[in-house]
Amino acid sequence: MLGLRSKAKQLRDMLRPKKVVAPETSDKLSGHALIAQTLFAREKAGQTTTLRQLHQITQITQPAALRILAYMQRTGEVTVEEVIHDTFESTIVLSKKKREILKLQRINDAA
Repeated sequence: MLGLRSKAKQLRDMLRPKKVVAPETSDKLSGHALIAQTLFAREKAGQTTTLRQLHQITQITQPAALRILAYMQRTGEVTVEEVIHDTFESTIVLSKKKREILKLQRINDAA
């Protein structure tokens, strides 16, 4: 029953009208979506992504990519597995919940 409630909530959230956002916020959201989709695709292909690689792969400036990633980490969408001797070699991993959301989005986009 809990799974059914969760699916119903996801459906309601998808159908809820989206807010119009200011251009600055819109850029952050598109960067956020780009990073999430990139991490999802790389994880699906069995590849890891480090902090050093993130901005190169997504073509987002390094400061912007790190700000977006910090936000995603605070909201629990990703975890960063830290490497003490070289911070930029730390690996970024999507949370299970975010992975499921992205999987549902891909299914909806394909339909």
